[in-house]
Amino acid sequence: MRRKLALGLTVAVIGGLAFVALPPSAIHPAAAAPSAMSIVTGAGPGGGPDVEVLTGDGTRVNGFYAYAPTFTGGVRVATGDLNCDGTSEIITGAGPGGGPHVAVFNQNGTPFIATGAAAPTSFFAYQASLTSGISVAAGDINGDGCDEILTAPGSGVEPKVNIFNDNGSFSNISFEAYDVGFSGGVWLATGDIDGDGKDEIITGAGPSGAPHVRVFKYDNNSGQIVPMGGGWFAYDAGFHGGVRVAAADLDGDGKDEIITAPGSGGGPHVKTWEGTNGTPGGVSMFAYSSSFNGGVFLGGGGDKNRHSGGIQNTFVTGAGPGGGPNVVRFRGSTAQQVASFFPYNPAFHGGVSVAMGDFAPQDSDHDGISDARETQLGTNPNSADSDGDGLSDWVETSPNCPADHSLPACPHGGANIDTDHDGKVDALDTDSDNDGTPDGNGVEGTGDCDKNGVPNFRDANDKCSATSSTAKPPTSTSTTA
Repeated sequence: MRRKLALGLTVAVIGGLAFVALPPSAIHPAAAAPSAMSIVTGAGPGGGPDVEVLTGDGTRVNGFYAYAPTFTGGVRVATGDLNCDGTSEIITGAGPGGGPHVAVFNQNGTPFIATGAAAPTSFFAYQASLTSGISVAAGDINGDGCDEILTAPGSGVEPKVNIFNDNGSFSNISFEAYDVGFSGGVWLATGDIDGDGKDEIITGAGPSGAPHVRVFKYDNNSGQIVPMGGGWFAYDAGFHGGVRVAAADLDGDGKDEIITAPGSGGGPHVKTWEGTNGTPGGVSMFAYSSSFNGGVFLGGGGDKNRHSGGIQNTFVTGAGPGGGPNVVRFRGSTAQQVASFFPYNPAFHGGVSVAMGDFAPQDSDHDGISDARETQLGTNPNSADSDGDGLSDWVETSPNCPADHSLPACPHGGANIDTDHDGKVDALDTDSDNDGTPDGNGVEGTGDCDKNGVPNFRDANDKCSATSSTAKPPTSTSTTA
């Protein structure tokens, strides 16, 4: 079961200074359909909070304002699959000058509402008085198939990383990325560095800090975040512009490489690293002219088990303040440049934050669960009913979702549910609650006889025997995963 706490959502509107219009670049004016390789950008300080969604070659899909259009502090962007269906959502964090406001959107710019929530995911990640901007990321740190939201503060406060659920509630998990006395801010990324199916958390010291990179892991046993090694300096320790981070499986070995780039004041030197101890990877190159010293923003494609369409072996860069809003896409272990474009007016020099998303993942059996997610679950991406029990994979991987959708809570499929804890997910178990009655037999596969919010096929004590001859007397007690 996903960790969720009953905390209220804080919805805020951020004001700002005079609005600077950023019309979409005339280079790619036409709209396109979302693809399995999409790039998300956020305008930097000096522009409105304009988020753009583009295809891998820079063709514009759509755009929207993450915050009030009068706010000119810029917007940081990340993507993550918060509801387990294999499709990315867009996570935004306010830039300098605004409160620490996080908001989540669907690909089309509509507010994202988490399963079971009454309002869109929108919250303050820290005290409202923090106005130095925040870094955002998303990753599946506990291996349940759904991404959590991660935040880190800008300069001026301790370097505390907070972790939130998809509805914006605090998970009660946080940690100090660096010494509590360091107040230079933190950049964030996630990636499966060790290939165990869970995302690690990657941090880079912010402005005024040396370019120090660290890797952390969620320990499922203790419920705490633990460091993996002591970290390393990605560039000369004397450089104090900070270091930005991303991750992608560039060589296809099932393990993400860590990608780094200097913050403002450094040249556009992009490097890759293997593992958690700073072993140099195969990439060391300049994303832009070597004379440019505005820093580089990064976005990585992640790992191949979570994405389809080749996104996993790709990363993108966005020019920092001082340069035009040039986004460049690179592919593979040699970092071959495959696209370069301007998502905003080329005359805008406030920098551009970047991320990569998977908004049209491959779904071969059209059951609503992406092929990549089915591969993770072990279900058959070419069959909408992997175990042939008459209940679709969507229903059996969706919490509290009977086959006839008779309960109000019937979210996206894709959750890792093993009701009877026998080591088989329900979508591969013809008797999910181990009560002796097959899931697809009579009322077992439909409805909720005892009205307790648990569908019959997941409830060994569903009391259906009083109303149906097909159900057997209860034999055990079970819970939803």
